[in-house]
Amino acid sequence: MKFCGSSMKSADHMKEMAKLVFNFLAGGGNPVVVLSAIGKTTTNLLVAAGKALSCGTKEASKIHELAITKEMHFRMIDDLGLDRSIVSGSLDELERVFTAIAMMEELTSKTRDYIVSFGENVSTRIVSAYLNKLGKGTCQEWESYAVNTCGRGGADLTAATIARDMGAREIQVWKDVDSVLTCDLTVCTNAIPLPNLTFDEAVELGLFGALSMQLAMEGGISIIIKNSYNPEAPGTVITKTRDMSKSVLTSIVLRSNITF
Repeated sequence: MKFCGSSMKSADHMKEMAKLVFNFLAGGGNPVVVLSAIGKTTTNLLVAAGKALSCGTKEASKIHELAITKEMHFRMIDDLGLDRSIVSGSLDELERVFTAIAMMEELTSKTRDYIVSFGENVSTRIVSAYLNKLGKGTCQEWESYAVNTCGRGGADLTAATIARDMGAREIQVWKDVDSVLTCDLTVCTNAIPLPNLTFDEAVELGLFGALSMQLAMEGGISIIIKNSYNPEAPGTVITKTRDMSKSVLTSIVLRSNITF
């Protein structure tokens, strides 16, 4: 079960996410939960890292995006009735990293990877603690390793890698939409839900990276797009093949502000 950042934007959303995990367990499933960073955390961290390069050491801890990130996670911790110590150490370390960037006036690729990893690190700590609080989780023991991220969409690749290596039959990707649509709703309000897609179509539409799709195909694993806010919606099932007699043209994607 892979949850996107939009599925964890608030404590209420996280509670609904926990219900989905519990329901899967109650049905006899044994899920592995993969989490993205909460909301726009990754974007905020990257912006903050850029600002740290030129803000000076005294101002590093005051960077607006850093303050937003800390406030958002502490608010979620409080709303879930958890102890702030679950994430305070990680957020304090993040602030020290920004101070170091300001001091050195340098942002290496390793440091950038380390910064980006904080989003998933903290979201996983929060979800694990909340599941444990409800008596359904497992205790987490954290160890320190060198960090190397997979870039944007890395959580999808992580989920696909784990699913393939564990022999899972499906990957559930929980988002904030009922399914993949024939067009962006902001462009075409009467877009139609798509019940099925092939892996190749999903890659062309930019839903997942090619490597994630390749891993799923190698493992014979289907991918199901579901809405964490409306779990009863049928969603979209992505497999190697589909019935092409009903629809050859799948979906239309618009990219704005591109110059060739």
